Amino acid sequence: MKPGFRKNEIDVAIQDQHTPPFQYYLMREDKTDITLTSPVSKGDTVISVSASHGFTAGGEYMVIMEGDAYIQTKVISISTNDITIQAAVGNAFSTGASVLRGSIEMNVNGGTPVDFVFNMRQGLTPIDIQYANITIWNNAAAGDDGKFGDLGTLTNGLRVLKENLIDQGLGTYRTNSDFREFGGEVTYNPRSGGGGNFGVDTTFDIKKAYGVVIRIDPKVPDIFKGTVRDDLQTLDRVRISIMGQYTLGE
Repeated sequence: MKPGFRKNEIDVAIQDQHTPPFQYYLMREDKTDITLTSPVSKGDTVISVSASHGFTAGGEYMVIMEGDAYIQTKVISISTNDITIQAAVGNAFSTGASVLRGSIEMNVNGGTPVDFVFNMRQGLTPIDIQYANITIWNNAAAGDDGKFGDLGTLTNGLRVLKENLIDQGLGTYRTNSDFREFGGEVTYNPRSGGGGNFGVDTTFDIKKAYGVVIRIDPKVPDIFKGTVRDDLQTLDRVRISIMGQYTLGE
């Protein structure tokens, strides 16, 4: 028995602290059948994609994926089939690699529910999500525990879940205080002296709140999803960012 361990305790290996980190905004996937028409090298900021890609203006988001390699970045401008992106590509991608077009802005009218997802698709290695950050900006008034941002209590709420063969609900949020009740740390940010937005920032330490990380395994396949089910258009910003790390593999 190892020193410091009590009888009948099990020595459990922890995740390697040096596996690559991962960050992704939940994204509404507006088009999923786009491909690269030429290779992409590390450092590139102009991406050539297949015709009928649907990109129309700066501000949309692009995801490029090939195996375990992902990049999610903002679109700056479009010239026919050449797309200029905000963040330089961090690794090479081959001709034919998959491209997604979408939006990370969740301040939409969810009268008809709108899904924002993280889906590994052809990824190979599971990812452990350890943190989720929810950012809400509102211009009209400060938030409080009885509001969602500065809106009144939502009718249906923002629903977050891990989806696979059995859905695993991670909360339905109708007010700012609901985030706290599900384990989030909620901060109300006042408008700065120079103007700007009021803010509600919520950080979920998932391992602390639930006792485990949320593993997203492409073999199942798992999907991490946030569904907007109310009209959030008067909010200036609603985003969900997830962070974690690649696992050691199976």
